[in-house]
Amino acid sequence: MTAESNTGAASAFPPRWTVGQLRAALVAYDDDMPLQVAVPDFDRPAELVDDSFVVTGAGVGKLIYSDERGTVANPYLTIELYPLGD
Repeated sequence: MTAESNTGAASAFPPRWTVGQLRAALVAYDDDMPLQVAVPDFDRPAELVDDSFVVTGAGVGKLIYSDERGTVANPYLTIELYPLGD
């Protein structure tokens, strides 16, 4: 999938997945399988990503603005990570 097919316009960022896309990608795996996250190293883009994080939680928080918007729901599901020990 390209950024164009996901967002309708070319983008410098990779396409963002929705909760539905993630859910569909996980359907073939056991429910008790731990999740590991590969975090890109932007300082060394040619290097492999840092994959030493596990998912410890997920949820939707609040964004607090100092203007008239005040506190609003975050439009993203946030995945919480914890580093694995060496």
